[in-house]
This record gives sequence, structure tokens and C-alpha cells, in this order.
Amino acid sequence: MSVIDLLLESEGHVPYEPGKHNRLHFQMCRLVKDEIREHKWIEGEKGRHLTWEEAVNEWMDKHYKAFIKAVVPQKTNCFPDWIKNIKY
Repeated sequence: MSVIDLLLESEGHVPYEPGKHNRLHFQMCRLVKDEIREHKWIEGEKGRHLTWEEAVNEWMDKHYKAFIKAVVPQKTNCFPDWIKNIKY
């Protein structure tokens, strides 16, 4: 199971484990999880009560590409392909 799968498996907190997780990868995945939580909250304020799975799938479909463009430099190869090419 990848770190992104582990983190997005549930809405709950997942602790960082040195030696098991790559710190940069884990932090990027946590940022994604925070964005999904915010999306779920915003939609809840609009009266749409999404499950965690619905929120993950909707956010990934609607916002993931723009999020990655905003946080990953596009003119360099300083980030591994797994960040740029995550498909969920």
C-alpha cells in the first residue's frame, strides 16, 4: 500500500513513521488530505454531506491537477514522477 493510499484510506490521522515513510512524500500526501478535508467541509456547508470516499474521488477528479501544478515546480525535475503522476 502506498503512502497516498494509507493516508486517504480514512479521514483520521495517520502518524509519520521515520524509516517507513519518505518525509517529503508523506508531507505532500498530507497536504492532499488536508485539501480533501477542506473540500468535504465546504461541500457540507452547502448542504452536500459527502462520505470520505466521495470527497476523495470528487476532489481528485476536480482539483488534483491544479493542486499539483500549484505546488510542484513544472520546469524542473526536482520532484519524482510519483508526485506528478499519481492517479487515484
